[in-house]
Amino acid sequence: MATKKGSKKTEKKVEEAVVEEKVEEVPVEEPAPAPKAEKKTEKKSTKAEMPDIVGYSKTVPEFVEEVHQALLGRSATEKEVEVMCGLVTRVGLPLSEIVRQVKMSGEYQATLPLIES
Repeated sequence: MATKKGSKKTEKKVEEAVVEEKVEEVPVEEPAPAPKAEKKTEKKSTKAEMPDIVGYSKTVPEFVEEVHQALLGRSATEKEVEVMCGLVTRVGLPLSEIVRQVKMSGEYQATLPLIES
């Protein structure tokens, strides 16, 4: 029985030795919310506009038609108009690049006279 009493005493000593520390709660500062971005209210038109040529009142499909007519002597196909308009409106390709692409095509190159040296 002596061991039981001794174990009770050591338990009390251990309990007394354990000191509970009070932890102060530190308020957590949350970062300020980011300012809300203003939404632009732009009208999305069905016609592609010409942003890079001031004073040009025609649409991109009309420009593509004119380039094909002037350089190739024919109207552009629906697929050609769709591809070129997509490059201008989605990618931001300048209109001068459309002219360059048509001039680099094999169809246009075949119309050029051969230069003999």
